[in-house]
Amino acid sequence: MSNIDQITNELLGGNVDKAIKDLESQGLDFDSVTKGIDFGRKIVAEKFSINERDMRAVEFVFWVSYYIEKEIEDLIVSPQVQSGTSNEEILKIMLEDRSLGQKISLIEKMYPESESREMLKVFRKIQNLRNDIAHGRVQNLTYGGYSLSGAGQVKLLNHLASSMTSVKKVRNT
Repeated sequence: MSNIDQITNELLGGNVDKAIKDLESQGLDFDSVTKGIDFGRKIVAEKFSINERDMRAVEFVFWVSYYIEKEIEDLIVSPQVQSGTSNEEILKIMLEDRSLGQKISLIEKMYPESESREMLKVFRKIQNLRNDIAHGRVQNLTYGGYSLSGAGQVKLLNHLASSMTSVKKVRNT
């Protein structure tokens, strides 16, 4: 059996770690080979017949979810650290195991309702959009009547930014 046949059998037969190491030892750079190839995207698009428009909406929701996770962490951690009541690293560790919904609930308790109401609505909408993706409801990815593959992105980001402005003003006073 040739070396290529052996590696192919290892890749297909389940010993993928050995095959990867063997290929890398022969000079294969997986980062270069896979650059521009989004395997997860291709598999899902083909298996579930998801069109490009819906894929753009899914990717937008993914990245905006990531964004609000980081913003929420900042909204929870910064006031505690600035007041000298908590250690930043300890707070971040404690937040790691909380779900997005639990973090949103913490924000709800920390900030006055009059300033945070709109922001919390946007956070919850993003959480619901993320849940829609997890449950295969990619056709539901809209905001304010617009698809999140297009104009809905602009509307959601505008609403998110404007709703966070009042909360950040309260935090900085």
